[in-house]
Amino acid sequence: MISVLLAIRYAIVGNIIDFNPIHNTLLEDIYHYLDNTQQMELAIDHSKELMEEVVSAKCLLYLGDNCGEICLDKLLLQQIKKINPDINLIFAVRGKPVVNDSIEEDGYFVGIDHYAQIIDNGDSSIGTVLKRTSQEFREVYENADLVISKGQANYECLSEEKKKIFFLLVTKCEVNANDIGVEEKRMICMRK
Repeated sequence: MISVLLAIRYAIVGNIIDFNPIHNTLLEDIYHYLDNTQQMELAIDHSKELMEEVVSAKCLLYLGDNCGEICLDKLLLQQIKKINPDINLIFAVRGKPVVNDSIEEDGYFVGIDHYAQIIDNGDSSIGTVLKRTSQEFREVYENADLVISKGQANYECLSEEKKKIFFLLVTKCEVNANDIGVEEKRMICMRK
């Protein structure tokens, strides 16, 4: 059994599983991150604060990203349910296929539905562009008292939002790394 803090690390490391051609992700990079998850430092580590928020949250919206990484998101969802069995967990995916982002079918395939309700955001944008999402999704977003947002595209779309959001990602480009204030290829668990 893994700890909640380790599950957060695996969820972050999963973000390296991104076959969007602009990121040039190599299979060797994925193996390196997975093999060294426990030893790698987080450049920004708000994971203890995240767990404090999870304990008291009533509704958590988890914004998924790439289809491969949701297997590791499932580990974190399992741990969240253990520390707060009454939490309403909602896992959001893209409304339609785009690059290698997760869709509803992927969530069911890996068993996310055993821990969270799966919804789609009604849009096929890369990232969660709120004004393009469905009314149903926006209502869930507004009513959630806590949001976990995976990946760079979600960070780009939501980093200026006035909402309790924790961003879990690996910085895969210079622009986002500079905006966050870290180097590229660093692991981040950050409330902004």
